[in-house]
Amino acid sequence: MYLTYLETSVLNPSARQCIKNCHDMHRSLMKGFPQVDDSNARETAKVLYRVMMNDSIITIYIQSEGKPDLSKYEVLTPTVCKTQDISSLKEKLITGSTWKINLLAVPSKKVLREGKNSNRIFLTKADDRNEWLKRQGEKGGWKIDSIYEKSEQTCCGWKTTDKFRFNTIEFSGIIVIENQEKFWRTFQTGVGPEKAYGCGMFIITNIQ
Repeated sequence: MYLTYLETSVLNPSARQCIKNCHDMHRSLMKGFPQVDDSNARETAKVLYRVMMNDSIITIYIQSEGKPDLSKYEVLTPTVCKTQDISSLKEKLITGSTWKINLLAVPSKKVLREGKNSNRIFLTKADDRNEWLKRQGEKGGWKIDSIYEKSEQTCCGWKTTDKFRFNTIEFSGIIVIENQEKFWRTFQTGVGPEKAYGCGMFIITNIQ
């Protein structure tokens, strides 16, 4: 398991375009994994990522099962571009350990539509979103100790002429691992929908 850190600037045209269109960001970051060539490349490579902005600096964390080809990210002209092996982290994510987390997610539910595919609906009430997060923990081997919503954001993108947008919530708080193996699988595969567009990746710090 690898964690890659990129730092670039909004002054870079390619980086700026990726910020405007999350689908372009997805395509640009997946170029680092040319060895994976199938219709579910992100899932196969277990790629998750998170984009953060601070003034004009764009920071990107990429988590993946295999090591990416960093030369593929030259178009983003990163000022920092490095990868580290984090496989040993599993040994620290033990049952009963406590971690500080930051998570960008899409709390939602599916609503059936007559004669059509189900439609995913964003949960507009904070209580419903917290219950959603608790359920993710129950499935994923962890539970909430304390949590708060740091921000709500809108993500936009388009594929050719098909535009889309969805709301996200940035959760911050403390979790307790209840099952090491389940949590490690969750850590690798992410939480909730829209993982292709920068959601679902745990950013964690040990506090115990």
